[in-house]
Amino acid sequence: MSGDRSAAFQILVAVTLAQAEYRLGRWEEAVAHAELGASTADDFGQAWPASLAHAMAALMPAARGEWERARCRTWSSATWSWPRAGVRCCARRTPPGWG
Repeated sequence: MSGDRSAAFQILVAVTLAQAEYRLGRWEEAVAHAELGASTADDFGQAWPASLAHAMAALMPAARGEWERARCRTWSSATWSWPRAGVRCCARRTPPGWG
């Protein structure tokens, strides 16, 4: 990704591209861009784009029936979004409604 754009911009571009590729049935490309968005968000500590990127990255494994991988991505998305919603979380706790 271009170094002259903000991290949030780079993440949103990757996630938007992943979404378009997913809808076009280009799942391998969608996986690559969703993973890039999620990785960039994690590296830069961008909470709200990280939640979006991890949620997008959960779509392809869920559509393929890879439930554990999809659940892991969904967990990552929820983990990033909880602190913003005022919910305290930790890696050992089950998300609300999952237990």
